Amino acid sequence: MAVPFVVGALQPLKYAVVVDDQHSPSALRRVAAGTTDIAVTLPLPHAPEVRLHKFRSEPVIAVCHPDHPLAARRCDTARLSGHPLAVNLWGSGADLFHEQLLDAPTRAHQVHRISSAETAADLARSGQAIAVLTRATVVRDLATRSLVELDVSDMPEWHVDLVAAHHRERADEPAIAAVINALRHLQL
Repeated sequence: MAVPFVVGALQPLKYAVVVDDQHSPSALRRVAAGTTDIAVTLPLPHAPEVRLHKFRSEPVIAVCHPDHPLAARRCDTARLSGHPLAVNLWGSGADLFHEQLLDAPTRAHQVHRISSAETAADLARSGQAIAVLTRATVVRDLATRSLVELDVSDMPEWHVDLVAAHHRERADEPAIAAVINALRHLQL
C-alpha cells in the first residue's frame, strides 16, 4: 500500500530503495539497530531511539465474494460465524471481535487467524471465506465489486493504525523527511 509513495518520494533524491516485507517487531528492531532506514509498521512498543509518525488509521471491515449467501444481507456476528472466516486480527477492537466470535456458535475449524491481510483477501476472492481485514487491503476489489462489504450489525468498530518508524538521529535526513511527508499525504 505505502511502497509506491515511498518510491515516489525518493526518486527525486536518487535514493535506492529495498523493500523487505517483515513483521512490525522485526522492522522496529532493524530501525533501532540502524540496518533499516525507515519502516511502515504497527505502533508497537519500540526502543527509545526509534521515532514513530502515525500517518493512517485504517478501518477494519468484513468482505465476501459477491456470490456469497450473506453478500446482500445485513447480518450479525452469530450469522457470520456460521461461515468460514479469514480474520486478520490486528488493531484496536480485534480482541473484542474475537471474543464475540468465541461467544457465537462458531465452529473452531471455521475461524482462520490469518497474519497476512492479503491472504485473507485471497480467501474471500476465491469464495472460500469471509475476510475480516483493513479496507485498504481490498479498496480496489470493492471498487470493481469483485468483493462486497458486509453489513455486520454488531461488529465492533476498529482500526489498524499505521506508522512510519525511523531512527531519532536520522530525523533530519532528506530521504526520511521526504518519505514522512509523502505518507502524510497518502490517499487511497
